[in-house]
Amino acid sequence: MVQQNRFLQRANSFIEIAAVISNDFLLKKNIDAENKTITLTYGGDIISQNDIEKLQAKLDSLSAHKNLCEQVFKELKVQFPLVQSFILQPGYSNSEDGQKLIWIRTINSFQKINTKDQTKIKPG
Repeated sequence: MVQQNRFLQRANSFIEIAAVISNDFLLKKNIDAENKTITLTYGGDIISQNDIEKLQAKLDSLSAHKNLCEQVFKELKVQFPLVQSFILQPGYSNSEDGQKLIWIRTINSFQKINTKDQTKIKPG
């Protein structure tokens, strides 16, 4: 039941954020958490195979990102048991030199992480 609820939440987030197709609008959505399927019905222009492949790529990317976050969290917990939660998000840093992809991370712990351990956690 918990897994189905998580699937519903993730599916709704995906639909709101990523399942946007230009010149089309979402008429109906059907989320089947038990079978882990999402059926979307759009109105508007004909959806090209390229658009469908882009949606699938976004979905695959979200899944890969989720797996990466889970893996990093597990590794952090092994090395730093006080870690309570971990957030990892891609973002863009803008400067006069241009735009650069960066990873934004937040680590919450039950207690303040000492300076020595903080240095170990920082990316190279």
